[in-house]
Amino acid sequence: MFAGGDPWKINATLQSGRPAQISDLAQAFHDAGQSTAEAETAFRQARERFEKSWNHESGENPINDSAEVQRTVNTLGLQAAQLPKIAIDLQNVAATLAEAQRSGNSAIAALEGELQSIDDQLDEALQLEQDPSLTRLERDLLEEYITGCEQEAIDKTEAALSDLERIRDDYAGRLQQVESNLHADGYDTTLVAGLDGHTPETPQQAEEDVHRALAGDKGAAARVAAVLDSITADQRAGKVPLTPEQASVLSQTQAQQHGMSIEDLKAAEERLDDQRHVIADSWQLMSTPTITFPKTPLSVGAKEGSEKLQGGFAQLPESVQRTLSAPDIIFADQTKVVADIVKNGNPVLQHNTPLDQNLLHKGAEIMGSFDWSRNTFDPTVEAVFWAAGRDHGAVSWMVNELGRCDAASGDFMLNVTHHPWTDDGAAAGSLFGWTQDATGPEAVIAGQTAQTYAAYLGQRSHELLDLPGHQTLGQMNPKLVQDFAKGLAPYVANIAGDSNDLSPYFHTPDLNQDVETRLPVAKGIFSVLSTDKDASDIFNGAAMRQIMQNQNDYAAAVVNHTPGAVARDADLQQAATLKALIDCGVNNAAHAQGLNGDQLAAEAYARKQSAYGSVVKGLSTGAGIAGGALPPPYNIVGKLAGPGVTMAGNALQQDIIGAPPTAMTTSEVLANMPDSIAYSQVLNGLIANRAPVNGLRHEFFVHTVPGDPSSPLRIATYDEYRLINGNFTNYDYNQQLKDAVQSALGDGTVIPHMQSHYNDVVQIPNP
Repeated sequence: MFAGGDPWKINATLQSGRPAQISDLAQAFHDAGQSTAEAETAFRQARERFEKSWNHESGENPINDSAEVQRTVNTLGLQAAQLPKIAIDLQNVAATLAEAQRSGNSAIAALEGELQSIDDQLDEALQLEQDPSLTRLERDLLEEYITGCEQEAIDKTEAALSDLERIRDDYAGRLQQVESNLHADGYDTTLVAGLDGHTPETPQQAEEDVHRALAGDKGAAARVAAVLDSITADQRAGKVPLTPEQASVLSQTQAQQHGMSIEDLKAAEERLDDQRHVIADSWQLMSTPTITFPKTPLSVGAKEGSEKLQGGFAQLPESVQRTLSAPDIIFADQTKVVADIVKNGNPVLQHNTPLDQNLLHKGAEIMGSFDWSRNTFDPTVEAVFWAAGRDHGAVSWMVNELGRCDAASGDFMLNVTHHPWTDDGAAAGSLFGWTQDATGPEAVIAGQTAQTYAAYLGQRSHELLDLPGHQTLGQMNPKLVQDFAKGLAPYVANIAGDSNDLSPYFHTPDLNQDVETRLPVAKGIFSVLSTDKDASDIFNGAAMRQIMQNQNDYAAAVVNHTPGAVARDADLQQAATLKALIDCGVNNAAHAQGLNGDQLAAEAYARKQSAYGSVVKGLSTGAGIAGGALPPPYNIVGKLAGPGVTMAGNALQQDIIGAPPTAMTTSEVLANMPDSIAYSQVLNGLIANRAPVNGLRHEFFVHTVPGDPSSPLRIATYDEYRLINGNFTNYDYNQQLKDAVQSALGDGTVIPHMQSHYNDVVQIPNP
C-alpha cells in the first residue's frame, strides 16, 4: 500500500474501539466512589471531551458495569475513595479514543473527497484520450495531465496516511500513559482490551515495527514502546509469563539489535528522539534472567520460532557484551556510549539486571587501570555511575562484592573514595545516597549496602582524612561525602551501638568489646562525614535529632510513670554516646584540615552549630532530620517566626552542642561532660513533658524565647543565672541542679551513667 501503510486500515482499527462502553464503565466507577471536588472536576472535563467527540453510533454490547466495579473492589480491596481515580482514567481512555475516531473519520472523509475529485478529472481525461482527432502534442499534454492526477492521488493518500499515523500514534501514546495510570491504580486493563481500538502486534507486525523503529520510524517506535511498557512488575519477576504480543516484540528487539555495532545502536537511538528509551528498555528486559521469550533467528525478516530464550547478559547485542566484558580501559569510549543509552531508559526496569551489573563492573575495571589517575576517563566512569547507579540492586551487588571476586571489585570503594572526581564526586555519590530510604521496599539491600560502606569509611578513616595533597575526603569530593551522609543518616543510632528496627540489616560496625567505650569505627565514620560542612549538617544533624528524641523518650517515660523508667536510662546513655561521637568527629575533621588550638576549637564548634541550626530550622536535606516534628522542648523552635527562631534555637543549643569556646585551647583532647550539661538535659526533658521540678528557685528558670513570657520555660545556663543572682558559684549552681535531678528521679546514678558514656568515648578521640 502507500508509503508502507493503509490509511483505511488504520482508521478501521481506530473505529473498532468502543468508547461508549468504556465511558459507561467509567461512570459506574464514578458513581460507586467517593469523589473529592478535584476528582469531580477532572471527571467532568474528561466526560465533556468524550461527549464532544463521540459520534453516538449504537450497536455496542454493554459491559455489566456494576458487576465489573464489584469485581474490582472485591479483588483488589479498593476503598470507595480510590474508585474515582479509576473512573477518571477510564473516562480519559474513552475521550481520547473518541477524539481519535473523530479525527480519523475526518481525515478519511477529506481524503475520499479529494480522491473522488481527482477520479472525476481522470475519467474526463480518459474520455478525451479516445478522441482520434487529437494531435501528438495534445496527446502528450493529456498523458502528462493523467500522470499528474495519478501522482496527486498518491500524494494525497500519503498525506492522509501520515495524518492517520500521527492520530494513531498520538492516541497510542496517550492510551499508554492512561493505562499506566490504571495499572498504578490497581486496575486490570485487559477488560478494555478490544474496546480501546488497539490491535495487538502479530509476529509479522512485530518484525516490521521493530525494523522500522530501529530505522527511525517514530510511529513504529511508539507501538514498540507501548508494548514494552505494558510488561508488568510481576512479569519482570517471572511470576506471570509475557503475552504473545510482548514476547514477539521483545524477541524481535533482541534479534534485530544482536549484530549492530555500538555506533549503529547509538545512531538508532538518536533517530528515535522522544522514543529513544526503547533501546535501553529492550536491553534491560532482554537481560532480565526471570523473563523468557521466543528465539528469533538472526537473519533479516526472520520470525520467532518455538525455542525459548532466558533473559541474561548473553542476550544483549554482541557489541554491548564485547564492550562491557573487555578488561581495563579497552573500549572505554564505547562504554560511555552504552552508559548514555542506558541512562535514557526507564529506571523502573533497573532491578539488579546483568546489564547494570556488568556496566558497573566495567567502570570498576577502568578505575583499576594504570591510566586511571590521569582523570582521562572521568566522564566515562561518571556516565556509568549516573546510568547503572539507578539500579540499587546492582550497586549492592558491586559494593557488597556479591558478584565477581576480582581486583576490580575488591578495590571498588578504594578507587571511588581516593580519586579526585571532576564533578566533586556527584556521580559517585549517586551510588550511595539512596540508602537513606531505610524503611522502603529496598530496606534490606539499603541496610546491607550502607553497612558495607559505613564500615569502609570508619575503618579507612585515617586515609580518608589525609588523602594525597593532605586533603580530606570532604575537601577533595564534597558531593560524594554529602551523599554518604544522606545514605547513613537513618543509621546514626546503629552506628553509635544502638539496636532498633533497622538492626537486622544494619548492625553496629564496631566489635562488641568496643561498643561501650572506644567505638573506633563509629568515630571514623563521624570524622569522615564531618569533613564537609553540608555533609556534617546532614549527618551530625541526624545525630542531634536522635539525641533530642532520646532525651525526650526518657523524660516522657518518667513522667508517665512507666515501670522502671527512672533506672532504665539507656536513652540518656545513647544520647551521651552520640554527643561524644559528634564532638570527636568535628574535632578530628578540623584537625585533619591543619587546624590546632583555638582555631580547631572554633571550627569544630562552628561545624556543630551549623548542624544544630539545620535541624531546628528545618534546613537539613538529610533523611530523618527535617521529615518530622522535633520532640520537646526543641519543637518550640519550629513554631516560631522571625527573631524568635534564632533566640530559642541559641538558648536550647547548649544542651546539644555545649557552650562556645571562650579561651585558648592548647590541647586536642576533649574535656569530660560538664555536670551542668548533664543536669540540664535531664531537667529540660522533664520540664518539656510537664513534669514538676521541685527545689529550684525561680532564678533557675528562663523562658525559651527571651522576653516572651508565653514561651515555655527551661533551665537557665550558669551565665544566665549569674545575671539574675550573682551570689552563687558554679559549684553551688551545679549542686542545686543535682539536688533537683535527685528529687525528680529519686536515683543518683542516672547522671554518672550519662557522663561515663560520654567521657569513655572522648577519652581517646581519634578513631
